[in-house]
Amino acid sequence: MKINLQYKGQLSAECDYSNETITIDYPVSVLDILNIVLENKTTEFRKLVLNEDNIPIRSLLIIKDNLQVLDLRDTMVEEDCQINLLPPIAGG
Repeated sequence: MKINLQYKGQLSAECDYSNETITIDYPVSVLDILNIVLENKTTEFRKLVLNEDNIPIRSLLIIKDNLQVLDLRDTMVEEDCQINLLPPIAGG
């Protein structure tokens, strides 16, 4: 299955692109996808996603197919989907 990821704000600026597609052959949780994505990202990108304890920061908004993900561990991805990662907006 193909997972289309879209990065917003500081995340897209940190990795120099706003879209990425990964392919997974089995159902996974949103948390698993987040960990797969973070494997090849910079330390600064990781700091925008994870806190000091390597737990996703509470202010990171994660959207799966237009619905906010509240439980990263139990929300499963079993088919092609779109996941958006939106960090908190600074300034304004």
